[in-house]
Amino acid sequence: MNGRRLMQLSLVCLAACGVVAALCAADAPAKVELKLAKGDALQYTVTTTSATEGTNAQGAFTRSSTTEVRYAIKIEDRKDNGDLVLAVTYASVKIKEEGGRNAFEFDSAKPGGGAETAELEKIVKSTVKAAVAGGKVKEVTGFPEAARTAAGRDAKGGAAEPGKRRMPVVGGFFRGMNAVGATALTRDLSYILSSPVQGVALEKGKTYQTAPVERPAADEKGKGRGGVGRMAGMNLEYTYEGQEADAARFAVVRKAPQSARGGPAAGMGPGAGAEAKGAALVAVKDGLLQKLELKSATDRSSERSGQTSTTKTSMTTTVVRTAAK
Repeated sequence: MNGRRLMQLSLVCLAACGVVAALCAADAPAKVELKLAKGDALQYTVTTTSATEGTNAQGAFTRSSTTEVRYAIKIEDRKDNGDLVLAVTYASVKIKEEGGRNAFEFDSAKPGGGAETAELEKIVKSTVKAAVAGGKVKEVTGFPEAARTAAGRDAKGGAAEPGKRRMPVVGGFFRGMNAVGATALTRDLSYILSSPVQGVALEKGKTYQTAPVERPAADEKGKGRGGVGRMAGMNLEYTYEGQEADAARFAVVRKAPQSARGGPAAGMGPGAGAEAKGAALVAVKDGLLQKLELKSATDRSSERSGQTSTTKTSMTTTVVRTAAK
């Protein structure tokens, strides 16, 4: 074999080795870690759409809703151990519900909606602080009183506030709490921070899960509601599928959360109690979510006094990172 032929074979071997190395690198375990510095600014848009149709004693009905929340997030502090303090503001909040008994619409860019939206306007003007440890939200503070007492607990660890609860009586406020407030923010930050996979060496095909949030039992002074509650979006499973460009790709399942009274996701909006499935891309560079999409569908029927009621609901949630302004 002459020298020219040997050189050709060598080049072919080198090219083949390069291809194999590239393929191996693409499937090599990645590690997702929050790599953020004090002063960093982030922006995310969370969009949720739902559609419901069904029948009841009054006949057929349809409902639909769309919410869009744009968060502006700044890293206010970073501890030596990696713990973070986030300053979160609502850059924009839009809510639109149609069908059912009452339509409802809210746009933070158009204040002055009267009693129906007064409390929501206070919330979206707030700057909220979120304490993050180990990639998980430990505490959120800074919401107006209404946002804390509406759920019967304050924003710190799920503990109930002492004394008589003061709840706004306007229905629009409760509708808005599915999009804003302590529970909603904790849910959305869990998506953004990709909490289940922070700080672990990823193995292809392995599933990583967050633990459900437990509320403390009531004590002799009546503090605490007792039972176990799970925030929508907190009970997440991420299964590592490999790398896609500069991101780790996951199949995502959001398990159906339970309310403290045993029902699915009470007070969390249409479709929030259903198991949802989708996919997420998490940046390896800084450990933050690039994009997530979750979809759920339910089909339920019930019978009462000889009357059958049916309900079909579909819901889609997307979380997208956008350029910070």
